[in-house]
Amino acid sequence: MLLLTGATGYLGRALCAALHTRGLKARVAGRQAPSGWEHDWGFYDQDSPSMPSEALFRDVTCVVHCGGLAHRLASRADYERVNVQATRQLADAAGRMGVPHFLFISSLNTVPAAAHIADSDATLYPEPNDGYAASKWQSEIALKAICQRHEQALTIIRPALTYDKELTANLARLAHLMRWWPAALPAVGNRCLVSRPDLIELIVDRAAQSLLSTTPSTVLAVTDGQQYDAARISSALSAGRCWGMTPEWLCRWGGRALDWRGALEPGATWRALTQHYWIGAQPSISGWQPKWTLDSLCLAESSL
Repeated sequence: MLLLTGATGYLGRALCAALHTRGLKARVAGRQAPSGWEHDWGFYDQDSPSMPSEALFRDVTCVVHCGGLAHRLASRADYERVNVQATRQLADAAGRMGVPHFLFISSLNTVPAAAHIADSDATLYPEPNDGYAASKWQSEIALKAICQRHEQALTIIRPALTYDKELTANLARLAHLMRWWPAALPAVGNRCLVSRPDLIELIVDRAAQSLLSTTPSTVLAVTDGQQYDAARISSALSAGRCWGMTPEWLCRWGGRALDWRGALEPGATWRALTQHYWIGAQPSISGWQPKWTLDSLCLAESSL
């Protein structure tokens, strides 16, 4: 049986549906069962300092940990409490109960832009400055030690920023902008992305393998194999309907307005837009190949 955390989140909801479709037995862990989930459920509160109950891990072969804070304003202390300390507790409790495999959803942002490869041990990279990425980096290091102590297999999946027909966070805000401002943003910044359907397929396949056989510890960096700057992302979100390119000066001015509206540090929106992330080649993953790009998915959605 699989134990899934974060079932009400962006990835977790899609994972629940995929596990049901594949006929994989799973127990959802959370404060309450997700809407429409009619299968096994166990109480789990990431905000609680208490260790998870032993009953949560009964008959569990693999923990799939998707829970945590993401893509919202949070303090370093919040990220530390929910993304790091709660992850340590969950893994340690699973190890004490003899769960042989822990699958952790991390982030590609743990990898610095200048890194040659994206699937190395986290200790080979410096701690990221961003609070969210730093919490994932710290969790990876802690999990490696915990899983080694309990002789558990550890799978770390580092997805790039994830997109789907349902958009979230900055992609959702940018898509909203492109509805009334159909001019592409400047060709600034650079990053990798991955579609939610492709990422879910990989997670489910790896989790299913853990139910059948002993799985060696591994780190998987996951992208759709493409590189995206702001111009390509904005053009894709408009389904190719852009009629020109917005001047940089106008984007800077608009960014200042968004900073003011969101009570952000001056220049925060422009820095986020122009930031460079890791954009190396997608490492080969046996049995998995991305089917979507942001361009193809948005075009498919617009044709419906």
